[in-house]
Amino acid sequence: MADLILERLESEADRTVLIHANESGPLAVGVATGGVNYLCSGCSRVVLQGVYLRQFLNIVIRCIQCGAIGATPTREAGEPVPAYSVVAPVGQYLIVGQINVPGPGMFAPRDAAEDFAFEVGARYSERANRWAATFPSGTSPTALRLIANLGRELMGDRFDHFNAMHERTEKYSTPHAEHHRLVGLIRYGEKAANQIQSAARRSQVTIGANRIAELYTAIEMFHRWRHYPALPDLVGSLRDPSHVQHTVMLMALASVLADAGNGVGIVHGSQSGTRIPDAWLAVDSYRRLDIEIKTPQAFSQPRAALTFEGTVDVIEKHVLRAGSVHRGQILQGRPGVIGFGAFHLGPSGVEFLEKAAHEVLRRRGGRRTHIAAIVVVEVTYQSAEIRSRTGKLIATNMQPILQYRIALNSDYTQEIPISTDRPHWQTMHSPQRPAR
Repeated sequence: MADLILERLESEADRTVLIHANESGPLAVGVATGGVNYLCSGCSRVVLQGVYLRQFLNIVIRCIQCGAIGATPTREAGEPVPAYSVVAPVGQYLIVGQINVPGPGMFAPRDAAEDFAFEVGARYSERANRWAATFPSGTSPTALRLIANLGRELMGDRFDHFNAMHERTEKYSTPHAEHHRLVGLIRYGEKAANQIQSAARRSQVTIGANRIAELYTAIEMFHRWRHYPALPDLVGSLRDPSHVQHTVMLMALASVLADAGNGVGIVHGSQSGTRIPDAWLAVDSYRRLDIEIKTPQAFSQPRAALTFEGTVDVIEKHVLRAGSVHRGQILQGRPGVIGFGAFHLGPSGVEFLEKAAHEVLRRRGGRRTHIAAIVVVEVTYQSAEIRSRTGKLIATNMQPILQYRIALNSDYTQEIPISTDRPHWQTMHSPQRPAR
């Protein structure tokens, strides 16, 4: 077991400080057989014994014997604070006895946990909600133009290239297989804004709600994840027209899991390699679930109604492939989640996919016991009617929404949970006075 010395600090101001007042042993003892021992930066006695490398993040430890102040590893940008962690507000905590740490659960300051929640835009974060409120809302001409302009900024110099391609095919009435989906959605958003604005006050305008919902969701996802370190890679993927829906769905799936309290991370450039998943879910300081997202063409505004057996076949094929021992992104022995993204399936579409996912797990779950769940996410919209006092229909408004369902695998063999509500952070005692 390796010995590591805590980083020496000169000040503990505005930090979460554990005062090591146990003269006969370490402040905390863990169960990590292949872990580390952290040593006091002054007298080199063991402070944290047998803990995981990043089990204590951003924690300051003051040794009462020599007075030295040392710090555990610093949380990196994008590093999750898992749902089942112990968090502590800024202040001093007097630890006279010994903390016995029964597993790999993480210890972190509350501000580190809140920084993570802000980076992933979690809905339980007040700071993230304030940022989300800066995104345009509604389907007014002004809102649609603002969203379209944000899309143009995301595309950068590539927008003109793909926009010219759209214009050429319109001029000569020839289809083009390499049309950029996001560019097409931006163009349609601007067109819809002009139609709404130029319509007479009492006339009704019909717009493609599916395309507006997809445009809205796509740009909102990039707005939400703007503070996450993977953003440059996510934006860079837009240069390839075939990656647009996959990238949007990756952020959408990560968003719904983050909102449910999970410690989600998105794989980006520095973490890339061969046969890797798209994202991961940190359960604690040591264990994780890999996440692979699929966006089958059959689930993207299908031209023909989906049949149940056809839907089962599509999901089954991807589950078997992604979870394959030799070819899959989620390796045998590494637990994982497979997500499916869908667009505009119509009423009860997400429930239909959930039912098919349960059927796949009933048939194949025993062969993929390392797959914890199948998550289905759909981009769609909900409509609301506006009527006069006499009951006459005046207008129908639409609101883009994300819908999701989680189908758990009953044959899953590893005890690594998924949070479905909000973080289950445990808070240490109030630091107003040292706690024993």
